[in-house]
Amino acid sequence: MSMLEAQHRYIAQAVEYIAADETRVLEVDRGVLDDFNTHVQQELDKSAFSSECSSWCKNEEGRVINNWSGTVNEYRTHTQDLQLEDYLQLAETGPGK
Repeated sequence: MSMLEAQHRYIAQAVEYIAADETRVLEVDRGVLDDFNTHVQQELDKSAFSSECSSWCKNEEGRVINNWSGTVNEYRTHTQDLQLEDYLQLAETGPGK
């Protein structure tokens, strides 16, 4: 539940940011996403999740599919504030643009 609350807080910040100006768009930067996924997978490779067993947290290829590799407290810290630098700076869009 704690992680869900942190996700909700982060999403609410994003919604408030967009709602404050109808021309705003948030699109995650692909490089940021790829770097994050690489980091998570490197951390998960060192975890019990990657052991030689079948598990609900692995896909058919054996890749661990968890979306977080740290603690709940680390997640809360990581999602505390909307990180606009993680998003592309898009040209203004909206009605008539």
